[in-house]
Parts: sequence; structure tokens; C-alpha cells
Amino acid sequence: MTPHAAEKELSGSGNYTANDGDVLTGTTSGTVTIANDASITLNNAAITGGIVCEGSATITLAGTNRVSGATYKAGIDIAVVL
Repeated sequence: MTPHAAEKELSGSGNYTANDGDVLTGTTSGTVTIANDASITLNNAAITGGIVCEGSATITLAGTNRVSGATYKAGIDIAVVL
């Protein structure tokens, strides 16, 4: 795990990658991908493109958050590696 904490302001429709220690705030209609074994915080975040975990992840919630998936997708999805 990476011992850093970076605040990432979500905005627009861009996709984001969250790494260990990141704090996500703001709003996006894009997808947020969480790196394997990362621990992140959602702090007053709204994500309407869903979250994809690339393996194991810990998501801490602070404030009021909203996550929903794109059409026919779950709000939080775990990628399956074969």
C-alpha cells in the first residue's frame, strides 16, 4: 500500500483511478476505478458512473455520498480476474 493521501476533486464526466490513501470529493458521471488493496475515502462525493474495484478495497464514507452505476451496472462492482 502507498503511504500517501491525496485529495482528488471529481468533476465532469472523466474517469478516475483511486490509489491507496486517496480522498475523493466532488461529482462525476465517469467511472472511478480503485486499485487492488487500496483504502480510499469518499467525502461528500457523488459518482454516477459507478465504482470498479480491481480486487480487494476498503471504502470509508465521510459526509454524504451517493454512488450509482451506469445503465445496467451496479454502483460498486468488483472486477473478476480469470
